[in-house]
Amino acid sequence: MSQPVNVVKAIAMGAKAVLLGRATLYGLAADGERGVEAVLSMLKSEIDTTLAQIGCPDIGQLSRDFLWPYGPKADGGAPAPSPLTQLFEAP
Repeated sequence: MSQPVNVVKAIAMGAKAVLLGRATLYGLAADGERGVEAVLSMLKSEIDTTLAQIGCPDIGQLSRDFLWPYGPKADGGAPAPSPLTQLFEAP
């Protein structure tokens, strides 16, 4: 994942881990170990900012309760499910 907000969404939906390979590889290519450390620091800062914006004090407390429904209400009833929800729910 390259967008910190998507990391927060995935964890809120039940993910135990996320992969950050591409972002860290860009940092490695740009400035070696210092570049990776800089990328990870930026990602952590942006994740902390996202958590603050949604009112979650700690990433360990994230749950689906912090997510907004996706899209308009399809039939006047429940909101349409998020495409991300389908990735994490069993069939």
